[in-house]
Amino acid sequence: MTSEIWTKICGITTYEDAAAAARAGVSALGFNFYPRSSRYVSPQETRKIRDQLHADFGADCPEIVGVFVNSDMQTVISHIAESNIDSVQLHGDETLEFISRLHQHVSHIRLIRALRPGSDSSLQTRAVILQLIAEIPAIRILLDAFVAGEYGGTGRKIEPTLFAAVTTGLDCPVILAGGLTPQNVADAICRTRPAGVDTAGGVEISAGVKDHAKIRQFLDAVRDADKGEQAHS
Repeated sequence: MTSEIWTKICGITTYEDAAAAARAGVSALGFNFYPRSSRYVSPQETRKIRDQLHADFGADCPEIVGVFVNSDMQTVISHIAESNIDSVQLHGDETLEFISRLHQHVSHIRLIRALRPGSDSSLQTRAVILQLIAEIPAIRILLDAFVAGEYGGTGRKIEPTLFAAVTTGLDCPVILAGGLTPQNVADAICRTRPAGVDTAGGVEISAGVKDHAKIRQFLDAVRDADKGEQAHS
């Protein structure tokens, strides 16, 4: 059984972890192409995992997302070709101009823009999102907690009031990330009502090594929360 809420397990490094998440019904899998990350995986290895998933799961294969942090245009384009990913998540300081040019080069690839608003930058973040929607109507937004000098994967949670200040009334899917676990994701969904949720460390034994039981628990918690939201709507 799948959830109406889009779900992503990020920081996948092995086929075994990818297959466990696919069997549990995840919507998407994230592969980190940021070389400084402890969850880094090469585009070639990603391609192997992706091809095996398609062979084993067919139409039920999750969306394959490549995560980039401040990569240059040629690197992003070449990694897309090498890995055969479905979507690109930009998780660094990429400009609107960069994102628009990338969209022109690879218009068949779905884009996710990750942003990390601070408590004093909600209006600025909202303005950026409105610009992105105007340029790329199909773009998805991912909101992660702000930690100075870090590009995600910190385990910090974004405050529901900040999430609401940034997203209320926006006409685009917004994904919640940052510090989500099987224990707190249902409450986070209730407080923020996102279009999707994303976790990495919340279902891990160690960086890049997933706990398959936690993956199932996380997705079950999302489904239960989703059913509760539908019942009250």
